[in-house]
Amino acid sequence: MSLNKVLNQFDDFWVGTALGSQSLGFYSKAYEFANYPTRIVSDPLMRVFFPSFAKSQGDRQRLSRAFFRSAALIVRASFLFTGALALSAYELVELLVGAKWLPMVPIFQLMLVYVSLHPLLTTLGNLANATGHPKFSTRASFFQAVLFIPLVVLGASYWDAGGVAVAVDVMLLVGVASMLFQVEQLVDISLARLLIPPILALFLGAVCGTLITVSISVNTIVTAILKIAGYSIGYIAALIALEYKDYIIIMEAFLPILRQVGLLEMEK
Repeated sequence: MSLNKVLNQFDDFWVGTALGSQSLGFYSKAYEFANYPTRIVSDPLMRVFFPSFAKSQGDRQRLSRAFFRSAALIVRASFLFTGALALSAYELVELLVGAKWLPMVPIFQLMLVYVSLHPLLTTLGNLANATGHPKFSTRASFFQAVLFIPLVVLGASYWDAGGVAVAVDVMLLVGVASMLFQVEQLVDISLARLLIPPILALFLGAVCGTLITVSISVNTIVTAILKIAGYSIGYIAALIALEYKDYIIIMEAFLPILRQVGLLEMEK
C-alpha cells in the first residue's frame, strides 16, 4: 500500500474497526467537508499557478516571488472559506445534509487546522513537482505516515472520532513543516508574512460572526447567512488593515485567474 493510501484511508479503516459504523459515518462526512477548501480553492488556483513555478525554476528570486503570491492568495482564500464554514457548520449541515448529521460538526471543527492548511500543503507539493523535486512530497508523506498511524490508534482509544480528527491535524502540520523545510532549498519563505495576517483575520472574523448572531433569535437560514457575512466582513477588513501595503501584490496574482474565467478582457 502506498504512503498516500495510508494517509487517506487508515483513519477511516481504524474508526470503522475500533469505533463502529456510526462513528465512521460521522467521521467520513466530517472529513468530506474538511476537503472542500482544497477542492474549491487550491485545486483550481494551482492550475493557473503551476506553470509559473515551472517557468521560474532556476531563478530563486523569481520563483520565490511566484510562490509567495500563489501561496498567500491560496492561504487567504482558504482561511476565508474555512472560517465561514466552521463558524456556520451547525446551520449548514442541518440545511445541506439534515439534522441527523449534526454529531459530525464537532469532529469537523476539530479538523480546523487540517481544513485551513491543507491547501498550503497542496501548494508546496505542486511547487516541488513543478521544479523537479517530487521526492520532497514522498519524504513528507513518510514522516506523516510514521506519526499518523499511532496517533490515530491512540486518538480513537481515548477520545473517539474527535481524537482521530486531532491526529489528522497533527499529520497535516508534520507534512507542512517537512515540506517547508525542504522547499527552502528552492525559495525564500517568510512564514510570519504568509500566515500571521490570515490567522489574526480568522480570529477577528470569528468574533464578528459570533457577535452578530449572539443576541439575535432567527431561523437556521438567516443565522447561517449572518454568521458567514459577519465573518467574511471581519476577515477581509482585518486583512486589509494588516497588510494593505502588500494587498496590490497579492491581487496581481488574482488577475490571471479572472482573465482565465473570462471576468476580465484578455490583454491583446
